[in-house]
Amino acid sequence: MLTIAIFTYKRLSSLNKCIMSLKSNNISEILIFNDDEKKILKYEDLELNEKNIQYVKIFNPIDFGFKDRAFRKPIYLNKAVDISKNELILFSDDDGVL
Repeated sequence: MLTIAIFTYKRLSSLNKCIMSLKSNNISEILIFNDDEKKILKYEDLELNEKNIQYVKIFNPIDFGFKDRAFRKPIYLNKAVDISKNELILFSDDDGVL
């Protein structure tokens, strides 16, 4: 099975397109890392269908104790590896269409 880790910063429209492009039956986990501490990303913000909503986990900066904007993507990459339940991880930014 496959984990998809998506990194986003203030591009909700692109993020939704990226999520909707995920059509593989081999995906068992979608990790979304929001890097905007001023706007908490919630499930209601996403266009999730019944198939992928059960696999989505959202992480905001406060979930890891981050405050004040700094480039955190390298930290989030490592967090994705640590918390993923699968050995195979595909990394994408929010503008990726898969």
